[in-house]
This record gives sequence, C-alpha cells and structure tokens, in this order.
Amino acid sequence: YSGRGTIVFGEPDGRETPRARRVAEALAAAGVPYQLHSEILVPAWEKLAWNAGFNAVTTLTQSSVAEVLADPASRDLVVMAMEEVDAVATALGIPVRRTRTEAVLADSVAGLPDFETSMLQDYRRGRRLEHDALNGAVVRAAARAGVPAPVNRLLLALLARLDPGGRRA
Repeated sequence: YSGRGTIVFGEPDGRETPRARRVAEALAAAGVPYQLHSEILVPAWEKLAWNAGFNAVTTLTQSSVAEVLADPASRDLVVMAMEEVDAVATALGIPVRRTRTEAVLADSVAGLPDFETSMLQDYRRGRRLEHDALNGAVVRAAARAGVPAPVNRLLLALLARLDPGGRRA
C-alpha cells in the first residue's frame, strides 16, 4: 500500500527475499520513495485501522475527513473502530502501536487539504463499496482471534444496507 507518496512493502514473514529486493531496485531506479518493512503486517493493520474507521464513518455520515474529526460523536466512532482493529491485530500477535490513535487522527489532516475518503467517493458515484474488504475483514479476523468487534460489525451491517452495488442486508 502507499502512504503519502512512500510505498511500504515487505514479505509477511519479514525475510528480505530476492523478490523484495527486485521490487526495491525497481522502485529506486524509478525514483519512487519506498520502505522495505521487516514487519509488513504492522503497517498493513495500521492502515486497515485508519480505513475501517474513516471510510465507514465518512460514508455513513456523508462527511469529509475534517468534518468527521470536527464532530465529537463521529470522531469517537472512528476512534472506537480503530481501537477495535488494533485489539484484533494484537490478539493475532501483530505488534501494532496501541497508543497511536490520537497521533493518527491528528496526522490525518496535517498539511493536507480536506478530503473525502475513497468509499465516500464510490458511494456518491454509485459504485460498490469496500466495506467487506475493510470492516468485514476486521470482523472475520476478530472471530478467528476470539475477540469482539461490535463497532466494526455494526459499521459493516450499516454499509451493506447503503451499498448501491451490493446486497441489502
């Protein structure tokens, strides 16, 4: 995945494989900023936490990221969804930074113009939503780990009803 112009990638087991080195060499040759991460599941789950929270809440409230952050109830819902994702990752043995939520929220708008999430843009264009790949993935992983994920389960159900290209739950 990418974040602010830097492509972060790596092997799930943390090894630096010939495949990973080839990708790094190609990105370097093209002048693309990258980070070969030895624990790729950490930034992947941290990215999932942001997406599960912000994509769901911005779409359900029809609000930009800045608008969600400015509304205490919407902001709290994002935080709860993100904290659930962190709890699931931790239960699966993925060492995410549990104290990062406030920093992530602040960084979500730092130096950026206000923006709409991709899910909200998809909704407005009548396209299928990614709720199953985001909140659904969290709910399924929570079930495997034996931990609750009621906020993400609720967001998943609400988005399924809203999805213009999907089934109605």
